[in-house]
Amino acid sequence: MSRRPRRSGFLLVVLNVVALSVLALYGTSAAAPREAPQPFANAVEQRFEIIRELKQLNALVKEQNELLRGLTKGAGQPQTRR
Repeated sequence: MSRRPRRSGFLLVVLNVVALSVLALYGTSAAAPREAPQPFANAVEQRFEIIRELKQLNALVKEQNELLRGLTKGAGQPQTRR
């Protein structure tokens, strides 16, 4: 009867060592999950794209302001339809 508990205890220790070894190697193996990709691939490129679009918007707003100034200067004069 004394051999049965010894075998069970030994088997339990061996299984624990195997399980801990597998878990310890899991983090360093190539099968471990990789970090998720960042949502913004290239922040510098996006920054330049935003700056370019803001410059285009600025130019459009300037053009719109010039058109509105032209309409207010000519408000006293009758406009002809084409």
